[in-house]
Amino acid sequence: MIKEKIQTLMQLPLEVFGRYLFTQDPLDGKLSNEQKDDIFREASQCGVSLSQELKSKYGNCSIDEYIKELEIQLTYKDSHNGLEYIYFGTYQKPNKMTIYKENIQKGQDLVEQEEIMALQGLNLEDIVKAHELFHHFEEQRKDLYVNMHKITLWRLGKYEYKSKLIAQAEIASMAFAQDLLGLPFSPNVLDVLLLYPHNKEQAQKVYDSIMSQQQTVQ
Repeated sequence: MIKEKIQTLMQLPLEVFGRYLFTQDPLDGKLSNEQKDDIFREASQCGVSLSQELKSKYGNCSIDEYIKELEIQLTYKDSHNGLEYIYFGTYQKPNKMTIYKENIQKGQDLVEQEEIMALQGLNLEDIVKAHELFHHFEEQRKDLYVNMHKITLWRLGKYEYKSKLIAQAEIASMAFAQDLLGLPFSPNVLDVLLLYPHNKEQAQKVYDSIMSQQQTVQ
């Protein structure tokens, strides 16, 4: 069953995953569908442009080589499970990345057990690293779209309060990882794949949430 779900997710348009990421943002209700479409395009382009910039500067390297060139401190741990969240990778500013190998390996093993051919031969750890690598640039580069774009939450006379969206950085990070690694599918597929061995019920909920966004994309 999980094999069919992953194969289905891999065929979805990227915009569906974008809408799913917006549903995870506390400010989702403040945005129209037109705004979401614009932000999705801009954030995706932000991620792709950053990936192209990285490849132009250092060449087509492995993800570990990029991490080394950028002098990011890479640490491996077996696992780290919070009360409500399974961690696969984290980034701590200014330059520390932690990868939870055991948590990711369970997803890698699932690919082999279920014979998900489209994912066999791929290193899922690299996808997690690429995602976290974007967050390094997010911290370092204040000129990125995801740092500069904010939405107005309220106005009072000449005063207004603006806030960034969590979703736009997540959209950009996925576009970055997809372009950097040349993936033919959204890295958001891992939201279900990596979670499934740890919590099948929660993975099903994430899957249903993603699939429910199909009708919102024209």
